[in-house]
Amino acid sequence: IRDGWLDVARGYGILLVFYGHWLEPFADLRVPGAFASFKFVYAFHMPLFFVLAGWLAKEQAGFRDTVQRGLAARVLPAVVFNLVAMLPWLPPSPLAGSLPDGALGEGLLRILQGRPNFNFLTWFLYCLFVVELLHVALRRVARDPWTRVLSIVALLALGQWVGFRLDGFAQATGLPKHLWYVDEALVAAAFHQLGFVAARGFGPVRETLVGGVAASLGLAALGITLMVYDQNQGPFTWYKPVVAMSMSSHGHPLWFPLAAVAGSVAVLGLARATESNRVAAWVGRHSLPLFGLNALWITFVNAEVAVRAQPQLPADPLGVGLLLALGATLSLAATAPLAWGLVRCVPQLVGRPRVAGPWLPALLPPR
Repeated sequence: IRDGWLDVARGYGILLVFYGHWLEPFADLRVPGAFASFKFVYAFHMPLFFVLAGWLAKEQAGFRDTVQRGLAARVLPAVVFNLVAMLPWLPPSPLAGSLPDGALGEGLLRILQGRPNFNFLTWFLYCLFVVELLHVALRRVARDPWTRVLSIVALLALGQWVGFRLDGFAQATGLPKHLWYVDEALVAAAFHQLGFVAARGFGPVRETLVGGVAASLGLAALGITLMVYDQNQGPFTWYKPVVAMSMSSHGHPLWFPLAAVAGSVAVLGLARATESNRVAAWVGRHSLPLFGLNALWITFVNAEVAVRAQPQLPADPLGVGLLLALGATLSLAATAPLAWGLVRCVPQLVGRPRVAGPWLPALLPPR
């Protein structure tokens, strides 16, 4: 089930990714208002992407097809974007001597383990691959909407329990922590199931979520998110007191999912109400390369800009937020031509394995 407005929602989500990664170094420097905005964005921006993936999940896909497509559309792009992020550290780059001995080999091993460090953002793709495999299994036991709702609750509870016990989980399973993000896939699968149920489970959601209804629902959900996101005071398993699914850091077992769901609904409602937004739709259609390339900004630009810009920023939190939102928008716009070029020339490497490009044939047959 695919609707164009979901591209708009994904586009807004990518802007939130860029914005959140602009906010983080300013929050670390204690710039007024930056931490509150950082915590707000992180409360729901990654759950949103799992909800969107669940909304678009196939009803009848089998295990073999899911593995085949996942390797081509999730794992291969993750490997590609890690290799792209590794290039600046290789000779003849002046940065080539900056890494300690063995770091390149360790980085390549971590790519194979699904625990990337050259492009940390690709944790999402590895985790999504595991989530989609879980989805195939869940479809066999959760066949009706109410059973699927129960599975969402169970996955959230179990996933958060594991998140607080990652070391014990690693010891009990014999798996390294965050290996292919199997440990975080339980929580992620809950949001994926939520999207799947919302798209199919309880009547014609797509037909009723239109116009003023969508805008009203989105505004109400935004209000709820603003009221509850800071109620989540932990305990967090990351050293920063914010939600970070990549670190299995969720905080409070009730405030976390409430803010995550409300924030996701807010973005979905806004997207449905503004489905004619062509710019956001374009960003959504190019979301994977934009997401992967954002790591270059995180590694080489954002923190350096934060240090230099901090003395010049206004003391007004609203002004800071607007300036950083402008910075995120400009960085996304600067990345867009490269993302377009990747989709145009090598779509098979950036999440479109069934598309034949000018340089490579399609990796999978058309549906």
